[in-house]
Amino acid sequence: MAKKVGDPEIISSLSSRVRSLREGMGISRADLAKAVGVTDFTIMEIEKGRRGVSVTTLRDLAKALGTTTDYLLSERDPLSDVREVTALLAALEPVYQKDVLTSVKAQIHSIRTAEKRAPQDETDQ
Repeated sequence: MAKKVGDPEIISSLSSRVRSLREGMGISRADLAKAVGVTDFTIMEIEKGRRGVSVTTLRDLAKALGTTTDYLLSERDPLSDVREVTALLAALEPVYQKDVLTSVKAQIHSIRTAEKRAPQDETDQ
């Protein structure tokens, strides 16, 4: 038998986040149910906080809703920084957006390059 995520606080967080994400995506319960492989009644029960979910269903919900299991289960929002950067970029005049995006990409490239070198630098010492 699959283990269920059943703590009342977790179920409360899960139910509100599933509903909020589903509505934000503009999809019906039936569409979400189909993507997850459950019935639309099951989605309704999850959204109303009347039922826990198996680990497999939790994983499938996260995938279908474009989020993480961590976000569905906790107060932590792993995408909040991404949303903030996106909002800041969108608030800029279009003429500046490309320059800022190019700068951000260069920073990310620099960080990745430094991360790749770090283990080599430690072995040289």
